[in-house]
Amino acid sequence: MGDSDILRILDPSEVRIFKDDFNRMWLRIGDELISDVRPVRALPISNPNKYIFFFDKDGNEIGMIQDPSKLDKDSRKTLFNELELIYFIPKIKRIYGLSERYGTSSWDVETDVGRRRFEVQDRENIRVLPGRRVIIKDVDGNLYEIQDYHKLDPSSRALLETEI
Repeated sequence: MGDSDILRILDPSEVRIFKDDFNRMWLRIGDELISDVRPVRALPISNPNKYIFFFDKDGNEIGMIQDPSKLDKDSRKTLFNELELIYFIPKIKRIYGLSERYGTSSWDVETDVGRRRFEVQDRENIRVLPGRRVIIKDVDGNLYEIQDYHKLDPSSRALLETEI
């Protein structure tokens, strides 16, 4: 096993994350400075705020921070703002309509960012997680979340229950 096969765990006390005037993310690890860094969540659904990998502009792995909450305040803010942009998942607040045709369901929903219409290929793309959380993946690969389907209005909940 060579050095390139070893996971580099980054010490949050030695890491600084910032953006330059061109909105490029930079990572400083001690005296090492790396530009055009891209963060990736290891567990984006089950544990989105732990285990963040960093890759350089060529897609090479730089390392991983196990607990980004231990970063300094400015680095933590920069990192989580970037992750929110990358992993933007609208929250469904209401379901206006659901219809199915040839195995594909069409959804008409209200989200925290406005009304959306999308299609879901099959029920395998609708996952019920602990805490009555639901993640829905549309045919374009976009994700939508219902944080607790028991908190939906009765009509929305009844529609959702036909699909889960």
